[in-house]
Amino acid sequence: MIVTLAPPSVFFLLSYQNRSGALQSEVRIAATAVTEYINRNAGLWRFEFERLYDVLRKYISPEHGATVADLNGKSIARLALPEPATLLLSHTYPIYDFGAEIGTLEVAAPLKDLMVETAVVALGSLTLGLIVFFPLRLIPMHALRQATQALMNSENAYRQLVELSPDAIYINCDEKIAYINAAGVRLFGADSPAALLGMSFWDRLHPDCHEMVRERLQQIYMMKKAVPLMEERYVRLDGSVFPVEVAPAPFMYQGRLASQVV
Repeated sequence: MIVTLAPPSVFFLLSYQNRSGALQSEVRIAATAVTEYINRNAGLWRFEFERLYDVLRKYISPEHGATVADLNGKSIARLALPEPATLLLSHTYPIYDFGAEIGTLEVAAPLKDLMVETAVVALGSLTLGLIVFFPLRLIPMHALRQATQALMNSENAYRQLVELSPDAIYINCDEKIAYINAAGVRLFGADSPAALLGMSFWDRLHPDCHEMVRERLQQIYMMKKAVPLMEERYVRLDGSVFPVEVAPAPFMYQGRLASQVV
C-alpha cells in the first residue's frame, strides 16, 4: 500500500508546491508591471485596454489566464485560458495607483497536466506495488503454511507420545479433567476417556489430599513452574483408593492455563 500511494502523493505535493511558488512569482512580477503602467497613464489606463493587454501578455505565461479587477471585483481586463479548465491554481496580488491600492491581478494556471502526470506516476507505482506485493505476499503465506504444518506435526507427535505413554497423564483445566490418556483411563478403572472427561478432578482425588493439592495448584498457577514429585491418593470409579506419585506442571490447554499431571 505504501509503495503504491507514496510516490504519486509525494510527486503531486512537490509539483504543486513548485508550481504554486512559480505562479506567485509570476503574478507579483506581472502586478508590478501593471502598477508601473498605471502610474505612467494615470486616469487613462482604464480606457486603454489593448495596452493593458499587451502588458499582461508580456508577463503572463501563454498557458495561464489573468484578470485585472477593481476593488469592487469588477473585471477591467482579462486574458482567458487557452482552454476551459475546472482544476485551477490561482494567486492574486494588489495593483496600485501612486501608492493607493486600486485593484488586484489574479493569475490562474490549469492543473490538468499535473493531474495527468500524477496519474502516470500512480500507474507506475501500482505496477511496482503489484510486482513487489505478490512475491512478498506469497513468501509469508508459504512460510506460514510451513510453520502451521510443522506445529501440527509437532502437536500430533506430542499427542501420540502422550497417548501411548505407559504413565497415566491427565490435564486439569478449570478443575475438570479435560484430557486423559489410555493409561489414565485404565488406572481409574474406566472403560473409555468419555467416562472421565468433564468430571471434576476433585471427585477422583481422595479428600485427605484436597488441601495439599490445592496449595500445590496455587504454586503452579502463580509461579508457572512444576512442583516436586509427591505421593497423592486417588479414587477409582468403583470407589477403591490407590496411591500414586504425581508431578504436576503448568500447561496451556486451548488458550487457558491448566495443569498437566503425570
